Amino acid sequence: MRLSPGNSTLIQYSRQSSIEGLELYRSLHDTRFVSRHVHELLCLTIAESGVRICETRKGRDILTPGIVFVSSFSEAHSSAVPTGQSYACRSLRLTPALTNRLLRFLKGPSLNSIGFSQPLIDDAELYGKILNFHVATYQNPSSLEQECRLFDLFSDLLLRHADC
Repeated sequence: MRLSPGNSTLIQYSRQSSIEGLELYRSLHDTRFVSRHVHELLCLTIAESGVRICETRKGRDILTPGIVFVSSFSEAHSSAVPTGQSYACRSLRLTPALTNRLLRFLKGPSLNSIGFSQPLIDDAELYGKILNFHVATYQNPSSLEQECRLFDLFSDLLLRHADC
């Protein structure tokens, strides 16, 4: 965990050795404005507390607890926190190789990309699966358990919310 310069933001970041291509990110007491940027990853972000304003080419959205923010590969986005407030979030970040491996397993070799019509997903069950996966992965469950949980939440994401 590290302290972000200029404020009290605490950030945890780790690459998971048991699942190649998976990164975990956690931010606490975050008050930062993050300028427009792109990840070459599929990012699934949940707010644990507070409010985060997310901007994409599709518009401005408010991320609150219970909602999932999806940032697809090469999707430019920025974020901010309302003045005087802070928020806490967790993210699962999947590389293209891991995402493609999951897609091929679920949908076969013909599907090689995933997209979403909107960046916010209001799905309490998916939110809970992301939170539980994130917490359990930091507690070091077996790699088989991690893979099963990831497969389960990714299949929910793909089957219920993706534009394939």
